[in-house]
Amino acid sequence: MNSKATQQTGSSSPRIIAATVLAVSLWQLCLLMLFTFEAQAFLLAAVTGMAIASCSGFLALYFSEKPHRNQGIFVVLLLAWYLQIITLPNDRFDARPADEFRAAIGLMLKPDVIQADFLFQRPRAPYATATAAVHKYQDDLPEHSWYIRFSDDPADSGHLFNIRNEVAASSHPHFRNARIFEGYLVFEVDQFGESVLYRLPLNGEAIPFTAYGVPETGASGHDMYTAEVFPHILSPGQQSRFHTLFFHLLNLRFR
Repeated sequence: MNSKATQQTGSSSPRIIAATVLAVSLWQLCLLMLFTFEAQAFLLAAVTGMAIASCSGFLALYFSEKPHRNQGIFVVLLLAWYLQIITLPNDRFDARPADEFRAAIGLMLKPDVIQADFLFQRPRAPYATATAAVHKYQDDLPEHSWYIRFSDDPADSGHLFNIRNEVAASSHPHFRNARIFEGYLVFEVDQFGESVLYRLPLNGEAIPFTAYGVPETGASGHDMYTAEVFPHILSPGQQSRFHTLFFHLLNLRFR
């Protein structure tokens, strides 16, 4: 009897390893698709995920020989999936996926903490918070919105820009001559005492990005000025697939 059981365990060992590695690898693939990474971070996440998948296969094999094999293998899968989340590097928006998951789960359980104030603050990770605010207050949002830090602004400050009903507005004290032209918001601001012209694309530009402004006269000696453009209101189109999925889950949760 013992010999027969040993033979059955031995014959099923490759299947257990393969099934576990496949399950963990598929979860890693889903994570890589949910979040948007730079090339180096993507490679690091992929290699780390492969290592976790390989280790989980051998751990599953170890528990398959124990009395409670199904429970053991399930615990191995849960542990591997959790490790894959917490070992993911920061995405291109400089957010930790693990923090995004925690924030999303917390907001699903306690929607009352979602305040409109989140829409009028500098966007910070976890961005799931702003995504939830977009869902809750979507009827009151402008069509386009940015948080812009110009090169002469202090390190932790900036200005809000938005468009509602084709009318542009901003908190910048020297915002003027704004107009929408050929898919761009064109406007002027003062930088270092000089009038500078900027063009912000209304569609198709990945956020965040660097905008370049052209001085009116060049009297200051600069040929070009820069401004860092951040997503002020994080619509699903401006964020990763994780936030798009989270947005749809909010619709199901609070419809």
